[in-house]
Amino acid sequence: MTPILSLEKASLAFDDKVIWQDLDFQVEPGEFIALIGANGSGKSMLLKSILGQQQLTSGSVSFLGKKAASGSTDIGYIPQHRALDSHLPLRVFDAVRLGLDGHRFGIPISTAKTEATVMEALAKVDATEMANTPLGELSGGEMQRVRVAQADWKAKASSGRRTTERSGFAPPASCQWPDRRSGQEGGCCCDFCHARPQPNF
Repeated sequence: MTPILSLEKASLAFDDKVIWQDLDFQVEPGEFIALIGANGSGKSMLLKSILGQQQLTSGSVSFLGKKAASGSTDIGYIPQHRALDSHLPLRVFDAVRLGLDGHRFGIPISTAKTEATVMEALAKVDATEMANTPLGELSGGEMQRVRVAQADWKAKASSGRRTTERSGFAPPASCQWPDRRSGQEGGCCCDFCHARPQPNF
C-alpha cells in the first residue's frame, strides 16, 4: 500500500544553519501522528515543506507517491488562528465553501447540493448556527471550528488527508473532531503542536 505521506532523507538548511536533516518517516492510511516542539524548532518549516511551500535542501517529500506541490487539493490544512478584520463581510458559510470550490476559476454558482454539503461540514463541528455570522465576529475558538470544517471537507473530497497546526484549541464535546474520523475514512492526520514550557515554582 502506498503511504499517504513519505519523507526520505529530507533536510533543510539556510546558509550554515541546519534546521533539520535526514528525516525519514511515512504516514499510512488511518494513522495519526503529532509533532511537538518549542518555538523555533523547525515545525513550521517542516509543515511548509509538506505543503510544497518550502523547497528542501536535499531529500524528498511526497503525497501518494507524487512530489508534494503547493496548492495541492489532496490535503486539508488547518492553520493557527490569526486575527481578522472585524469588518470583513465574508460569512462562515462562504469561508467553508471556499474549501469546496475556492480553487476553481470564475464566480461560484450556488446550488442546493453545494449548500447541503457546506451545512453538513458545519454540522460536524457543531457550527450550523454560525453559518450566516461574519467571520470578523467570531471568537478564536469559533474561528478554528470553521477552519476545521473548511479543511475537513477539502480533505474528504481527496480521501481525507489533513494537516493541522494547533495552538491551544479544543473543540466542543459535541464536535466530531476530524482526527478521530480520518482513519475511518481512509485518510490520516498530521498534528503540529507547540510545546508549552514548564513553569518554574
